[in-house]
Amino acid sequence: MQAMTSVAKFIWPIPDKGLRRRLHRCERQDARGCSAADDAFVPAIYAERVRRGDPRWPRTAVIPDAAHMAPYEQTDEVMRLIAQHLGRLTA
Repeated sequence: MQAMTSVAKFIWPIPDKGLRRRLHRCERQDARGCSAADDAFVPAIYAERVRRGDPRWPRTAVIPDAAHMAPYEQTDEVMRLIAQHLGRLTA
């Protein structure tokens, strides 16, 4: 419990580590952002802020009924989004 409390002091709220300044590196990439609707560590609002902060990041998805471990909690939905994205890349 003490270790988790220490971690929480460093990661909450999520500090600005310069992501917005580095998003331009995705300019030539066909990227998609994903977040979980019920994630208490990295709230879905962060994905929306990134999307609004950089118009080159137009596609974000919020996975319903998932928390911090969305690939394990909503595997089918995550795989569907990945397949959809890859299909768009190969089409």
